[in-house]
Amino acid sequence: MSGYVGDLSKDQQNTLNEFRKRVAKVIQPNDLKDDYYLLRWLRARDFQIDEAEKMIRKSMILRKEMQLDTLVKSYKMPEAIKKYYPGTFFGYDKCGSPILILRSGHFDRRGNYKNFLLDYIDSNQLPKALGGELVDENGDHYCSTQICSGGEIPRSYYLTELSTEQVNDDFTSVTVNRRDCLKLKYDVIRPITTIKWKFRTDKHNIAFGIYKEISEDDGSTNQLFVVPLLRRDSNTFLEEGSYTCQECGKCKSMLKTIYLLLAYDE
Repeated sequence: MSGYVGDLSKDQQNTLNEFRKRVAKVIQPNDLKDDYYLLRWLRARDFQIDEAEKMIRKSMILRKEMQLDTLVKSYKMPEAIKKYYPGTFFGYDKCGSPILILRSGHFDRRGNYKNFLLDYIDSNQLPKALGGELVDENGDHYCSTQICSGGEIPRSYYLTELSTEQVNDDFTSVTVNRRDCLKLKYDVIRPITTIKWKFRTDKHNIAFGIYKEISEDDGSTNQLFVVPLLRRDSNTFLEEGSYTCQECGKCKSMLKTIYLLLAYDE
């Protein structure tokens, strides 16, 4: 059987029922009722229920730590993007999907695109300039007060290149050899603890990330990256940021070389 809804063997159905019980206190109530959602986890681990449960528990920990469930409400768009990014989501098409309007390049001035758009989008969901009915409060056919038209970004928003003078106070110099990494351990003894970092590298970039050590029931320890291990251009710009640990535990930050021998300040 395929393992999809409507095509489950008896063993697969029993596994699904047991999986639902095991994760009942881990996932959202609506997801618990959704067989399509639950079966994705089981198929990803070939219906090995212990492995599927372990995977979904790690995922829920990451969602909580990264505050993904509240990200849409809590995210604050940088001012430069808000003022100068030439587009936005604006209305919905006939299937209920959000419409992204980007005012980049040149539109077809002959208007051939307008009839095509109206095949998929109601006219009361489009600016008048695109064949719809809407204008903004100033009567602008492009609804410019709602859909940013872009423009030249003031230099005050530019990131400045890194200079030694900018970051020479209270930093410690460490050398990380080729194909080596530096790990710094933090015991988080209080929930809602924030880990902050600030560093630069000399001549080359470096990979940086933060992971949690998770103790399993069998006594083993696994790593869950809560700040992805990614290459950072810290040789050009000062790398700084923060991560808030929602629960007590052990966190480690990792710096790993990408190319040659390099030094960095932390």
